[in-house]
Amino acid sequence: MPGSWRWGIILSILIIVLVSQGGSANRGWSASYGDEVHSARLVDDSLYLLIEQDSVMYLSRVDNGSQVWRYPLPEGSPVVVPAVSGDIVVTPFGRGTAGINITDGSLMWNISVELADDPEIDGALMFLPNGSRLSARFTGAQHEELWNASLFEDLRFILPIDDLVVLGHGDGVVSALNRSDGSTEWFVIPEGVELGRPLVAGDVIYVVSGNSTSGDLNAINVGGYIEWTREIGPTEAPPLAFDGITVVTVDGLVRSYTENGTATRLNSTGLAVSDAFSADDRIYALTPSGNLTEVILMNGSAVPGWNLSVGTRLAPVGVGDGLIHVHDGSGSVIAIDGVPLQDPFLVPGSLFLAHDPPLEGYETTVNFGVGNRGTAPSSIVVSVNIDGEEFDRKAVAIGPGDVIPIEVPWKPSLGDTTVTVSMEVDGDEISYTDDELEMTTEVVQTVEEDDMEFLMTILVGFVILWGLLIVIAIVWRKYVHRTKRVGGKGEAEEDEK
Repeated sequence: MPGSWRWGIILSILIIVLVSQGGSANRGWSASYGDEVHSARLVDDSLYLLIEQDSVMYLSRVDNGSQVWRYPLPEGSPVVVPAVSGDIVVTPFGRGTAGINITDGSLMWNISVELADDPEIDGALMFLPNGSRLSARFTGAQHEELWNASLFEDLRFILPIDDLVVLGHGDGVVSALNRSDGSTEWFVIPEGVELGRPLVAGDVIYVVSGNSTSGDLNAINVGGYIEWTREIGPTEAPPLAFDGITVVTVDGLVRSYTENGTATRLNSTGLAVSDAFSADDRIYALTPSGNLTEVILMNGSAVPGWNLSVGTRLAPVGVGDGLIHVHDGSGSVIAIDGVPLQDPFLVPGSLFLAHDPPLEGYETTVNFGVGNRGTAPSSIVVSVNIDGEEFDRKAVAIGPGDVIPIEVPWKPSLGDTTVTVSMEVDGDEISYTDDELEMTTEVVQTVEEDDMEFLMTILVGFVILWGLLIVIAIVWRKYVHRTKRVGGKGEAEEDEK
């Protein structure tokens, strides 16, 4: 089989290779917070904030999970995600709302506005949803109310954007209020019933609308109109700022679009996905079975990289201090150090010879593939051994997500031969397997010079013999012709007599 065909087959099965030979992820520290985590969020790259089932708020470090402070909230406080800005945490406080000092966990103030959904802080203003009303208040010591506006049903998100406060509602309505007085500036109703979590990029809000059987990605301009809508299928994950705008559906489809709505990717991971987030040029998918999976986008494919079983009912906290943080249904926050800077590998099944079987004394090539699942370029040295002896070494640089074909010239000797390929890697934070590629082949005999001389002698002999036969045939023909002429003349003379 020609080498180009062989490489085509090898690269076409790369998806299977990556799925079965995925990189590694290290489960780091974990911290337990009662029986259930109600909400959690990163404050910055070094701290995260959490409220557990018994209404106790914790501030902890992301590098090791150690507790900075804890604050017991009144029993029965609503389950919402606190808002953080500067040194203040706005949190539910029983039937009211409180401001907690993030430095030491002390109570700064408490007001009688019961939170029904997640609050938001933007600059000097905080936005407190209270059922059918939204209260805009100053975050200062007096926390005076600036305005109070009515809401549509089932608030899903609050997005302060410039002079607007954009609101998403469960009934599929997106509206915008004037930041100064709370008056309605505009509202739009995208296709679909329920709104998911949004993504803001420039002047556009990307939000998924739909239900359990269908879904649409909507690009809503802050000017109050829908720029475009694309059908994507049901999804529980928000749009991601990855390679344009990317969404991951519940059946594991990865779809990417430009800012103009042009589709640039449609690949399947083969996973069931309950949530997804992106960080460090990677996508991470959470599955209903409790796995956290790295999704690698390379060579036009979306394939699972490493996979780590973490727990049930996973929800992302975020990525901080180089660690991926999730919380599960059993009250734990788990930190995962899962993305090796380098992750080179020898492509399984990629070893072949350009000529098989090879001919003794005639040059062929040893062919194989190397790849890199890591996030940074990887420098490796590959070694080709013939019957246990090193034959050749090559230094190879592989970019993130690349697969490179390697060819090594070889002039084999007669007999059964074992070809082995191995790999060496130097550097920090490397994850790779020590697997070797190996094959055994039989080098067949070619025609020797003596044999060529013998064949040439036989050929010359055949030429000479053929020439003799031709001469004999010519002589014989002349003899027969002459005999006939002589015989014919004698018969004519007798007739004359």
